[in-house]
Order: sequence, then structure tokens, then C-alpha cells
Amino acid sequence: MTSDVDIAYTYSTDKCIYRDLYFIQRGETTQVMDYTFTTGEVVVKPAFYNADGTVQ
Repeated sequence: MTSDVDIAYTYSTDKCIYRDLYFIQRGETTQVMDYTFTTGEVVVKPAFYNADGTVQ
């Protein structure tokens, strides 16, 4: 994966997921933040992305 931005997000009807691309592009563990709109819950967790974009 390559990108010109440091943070990427995806969203659905009730959740937004933010990823720190800086570390993903370097093959390092990154932080992922899940924000649930309906409850206001925020969960931050470590994640490692493989070169094909899948999560370990």
C-alpha cells in the first residue's frame, strides 16, 4: 500500500475505522481506531497489515 496521507478511514452506517498509514507503509504495527456512531464507543487497538492489505 502507498498513499500521500497519514490517516485513512472507512465507514459504514454505524462505524468509522481510522488507520495510521505511515506505519502500515513501513511494514510496522500500527494503531487502528474504531468509532461507533450510535454509541459513541471508541476502541483503539494495535494491528499489523500484510503487504496485500489483510490484517494479521
